Amino acid sequence: MSRTIKVSTWGKLGLGHITVRVRDGETGCEAAVRSIERRTRLAHFGGPCPQGSSVSSGTITDSQYSMTLGVPARPTGISVRGEIWFSVPADQGRSR
Repeated sequence: MSRTIKVSTWGKLGLGHITVRVRDGETGCEAAVRSIERRTRLAHFGGPCPQGSSVSSGTITDSQYSMTLGVPARPTGISVRGEIWFSVPADQGRSR
């Protein structure tokens, strides 16, 4: 059974606020990466890299990540198109 989460994105390749479907056994961060790749039609080559957390009343509310997106290219291997930052609800972050 899957569930959905709200993810905020920003940066050069930002998509604004998106709804992401999280599959069973998948973290919110993994689901966000999959959704961003599908929506931008680009692959992630760097990241996702943790960039910190938001805290409210002493409780972590969400975690931020950044990642580099691009397309495969020859002969170098990667043609970078830009970077995207995104925020995932804390209980849906990278660690399980």
